[in-house]
Amino acid sequence: MSSIAVVPELQNSGLGSILLKAWVGEARKRGIAGSYLTTDKEGNDTVNRFYIRNGWRIETEFTTREGRTMLRYILDFK
Repeated sequence: MSSIAVVPELQNSGLGSILLKAWVGEARKRGIAGSYLTTDKEGNDTVNRFYIRNGWRIETEFTTREGRTMLRYILDFK
């Protein structure tokens, strides 16, 4: 998965969680054991709450060459 987004009118409807869970389900069917993703830490509270609410956990924090603080989340599919 490269990106996930929901139009503003449908945010907080559960659609993003449904899409994410469907992707995880398909990955599991294909024998994938887990995944990671990266997203901005700062100015991104809604997105970060979304991933935590969906079972992802922060593995690490890092800063890009451009100075962006990023979070790396992981999810074990087991």
